[in-house]
Amino acid sequence: MKKSKITIGFLILAFVLVFSFTIFKSNVFAAEDQNTQENTSINSIFDIDAQTEAYKFSEKRSPKGPFIRYIQERVIVDKELSGIGTTISEKTIDVTAPTTGIQILLAADTVRIDSSMEYAVVFSQTNVIIDGNITKDLVVFAGSKVTIGENANISGDIICYSNEIEVKGNVEGNLVGTAQKLIISGNIGKDLRMQLNNIELLDGNSINGDIFFMTYNKELNIKEKYPNAQIKVYEEKSGLLDASTILSGVITSLAFTLLYLLIEKFTKGKVFSKMITKTRDNLLFFVISGGLSLMMVLPLVFILIMLAAFGLGQIAIPALILYISYLLVVGLLSTFIIGSFLVKYMADTRFKAMGNGTKILSAFVIFMLLFILAKLPTVGIYITILLVMFAIGIVTTCIFKRKKNTDISKVK
Repeated sequence: MKKSKITIGFLILAFVLVFSFTIFKSNVFAAEDQNTQENTSINSIFDIDAQTEAYKFSEKRSPKGPFIRYIQERVIVDKELSGIGTTISEKTIDVTAPTTGIQILLAADTVRIDSSMEYAVVFSQTNVIIDGNITKDLVVFAGSKVTIGENANISGDIICYSNEIEVKGNVEGNLVGTAQKLIISGNIGKDLRMQLNNIELLDGNSINGDIFFMTYNKELNIKEKYPNAQIKVYEEKSGLLDASTILSGVITSLAFTLLYLLIEKFTKGKVFSKMITKTRDNLLFFVISGGLSLMMVLPLVFILIMLAAFGLGQIAIPALILYISYLLVVGLLSTFIIGSFLVKYMADTRFKAMGNGTKILSAFVIFMLLFILAKLPTVGIYITILLVMFAIGIVTTCIFKRKKNTDISKVK
C-alpha cells in the first residue's frame, strides 16, 4: 500500500529542516575554529543554552541576520542588536542596550525594557515593565501587569493584552487592547480604544484622541472629564438562546439543507457516499489527521515564518497561505461537513424507505441541532473545536485516501 501524500510531505519537510540544520551547524563550527581568538560575527541562527548563570549578549558573538535564542536562565540584552531576533527565556529578560529592527521577547517571568528599541513584541507570563523608549510600535501580551514607566516614551502605537495596564509615561500614538483594569497617570497622544472593566484616571493624565470603551461594567463612566468618550456596555444574556440567535440558526440550517440537496442531486449522491466510505475505512487516519491539524497550527506557522525569514520565502509563504486557508475554509464549513455526513448516513440507513419530505426535514433538524450545540454556554466552544477537528479529519481523509470497493448501504 502506497504511503499517503501527507506522510510524504511531512518526511520531505523534516528532511529539509535536518539537512539545512546540519549544513548550518557545520558552517558555524568551522567559523568558530577559524576565529577562536577573535570576537567577530558568525552565521549563528540558533542558540540553545542551558547554563546556570545569566545569559549576556555582550559575552556572545553577534548573530548575522535573523536569530533565535532559547535560554533556561535569565537573559540580559546588554549589547546592541539589529534585524529580526527572537529571544526566549525560562526566567526573566532585561533589555539594557539599544536595539533596532523587530525584536521578539518571550519570558516565563518578568520582561524589563530600560533602553531604546525600534519594534518590540513582548510575551510574558507575569509582568512587563517598560522604562525606555520604543521608537516605533509595541505589542505586549502579559499574564499579570504591563507598566509603562514614568521615563518611558512610546513613539508609535501600543497593542496590549493583560490583566492590568498602567500608563505613567508618554504614549505618542494609540493605545489599543484588552485589560481588566486600566490606570492612567501619563499621556496618550492619540486614541484610547480598550475592552475593560475598570479604569482609574489619576492626577496628570491626558488623553488627546478619541476614547472608546467596551465593557460589562454599567457603572463605568469618565464623561465628567472626557465628555466625548464613547462607552459600549455589553448586555448579559438572560436566556440560553435569544430570538436573533434562533433566527440565525434557522436561516443557516435552511441554507445548508438547500446546499446539501443541490450537491446530492448534481453528484447523484456520490460525493457524500465517498465521504462516508473513506472515513469508515480509514478511521485511524481520520482521527489522527484531524487532531494533528489543530495541535500543529502554532508550531507549523512558527516554522514556516522562520523559514521565510531565513530566505526560503518562495516555499514557506505559499505553504503558510495554503495551510491557513485550508484550516479556515474547512473550519467555517465544519457544521455543513459534519451535518452532511450525518444526513447522508441517516438517509442511507435509517430513513432509506421514507419519502423525500422526511429526508429534507431530517437534514434541517440535524443542521439546526449542530448549530444550537455550538452555541451552548461553556460547552459550546468545546463542541465547536470537535466539529472543526472532525471536519478537517473527514476532508483530509477524502483528499489523501483512496476509496475501497464497499457498498454504503451495508453500513449499519
